[in-house]
Amino acid sequence: MRLHGFHLLVLLLSAVLVQSASAQFTGIAPTTAPGLNVRPTLTTDAAILYPPERDFLLMPGDLLSVDVYGVTPVYSDHERVGQDGSVRLNLGGILPVAGLTLKQAEAAIAVRFEQEQTFHNAQVQLQVLEAPAHNATVIGAIKGVVPVVGHMPLYEVLSRVGTQSGGLPTQASTVLDIQRPGFSAPIVVDIGNDPMRNASGNIPIFAGDTISVGTVGSYYVVGAVNKPGQNPLNGSVPTTVLQAISSAGGTSFPAKPDEAQLIRFTGGQRSAMPVPLKKIQEGKSEDVALQTDDIILVPTSAIKNAIKNGGISTVIAVALAYATVTSSR
Repeated sequence: MRLHGFHLLVLLLSAVLVQSASAQFTGIAPTTAPGLNVRPTLTTDAAILYPPERDFLLMPGDLLSVDVYGVTPVYSDHERVGQDGSVRLNLGGILPVAGLTLKQAEAAIAVRFEQEQTFHNAQVQLQVLEAPAHNATVIGAIKGVVPVVGHMPLYEVLSRVGTQSGGLPTQASTVLDIQRPGFSAPIVVDIGNDPMRNASGNIPIFAGDTISVGTVGSYYVVGAVNKPGQNPLNGSVPTTVLQAISSAGGTSFPAKPDEAQLIRFTGGQRSAMPVPLKKIQEGKSEDVALQTDDIILVPTSAIKNAIKNGGISTVIAVALAYATVTSSR
């Protein structure tokens, strides 16, 4: 097959792989930013990570005991907060209470009784008998619903829905996305192996929070290596280029490590970046942490010449073609 025919084949394969890669769910792990060794942007505002103690807020589904003291006979009622956030009080009518603290709800009920001329200066006391909606939800690589009344440390929430050993699956990302009611942007924390981040990541979780646990996916090593193919990333320990080359059995003759390329899927498209593999192997350059769907291409002389003639688009096409062949074995 002539060179231009080969180019056509790999470009067609490129189109197929780009479509499949864009559909793969990978959560936010670890980052989709362009460039090498780019860390995800973590939330650092202490006021967001560690908010002051929050009062219990009433939610739909809560079952309340409503007692009024100082009246004869003593008033006692059991009412459930409806899906519209209101309770239907005996002798008091319908009153919205969802989102109120217990003290705020007691005051609102006392005002309603005063307005209805049911009780004067009523001493209202509320007690929560059931709180079925006070949960934190975990989605993604692990899934579950955990009852949270007040707050609960993040690690305890994860341990209740994690693996049998209480941890995250191997390919689960340690960079977590937490959606919290009332916040427009997600809270992003890293619970990885860095002791400083590990400690700071154990933030309080409140009812209504949704914790997204992404998966880190896989990477490819192709070209002049002894065992080309696809390998899974590890969510808690970064996989680097050197580790990937080692897992691939090292480079093979006639590899051109000084011409290695990293193909990364960012911003909805593939981009190619030179990786100084030879300098990394010699300890003269920083190793590179891999991301989901990364392809390391170690060229031979023939591949190097094709790349030189075809430019960046050929780099990407060649790498994708190799990845297709190796992943189908």
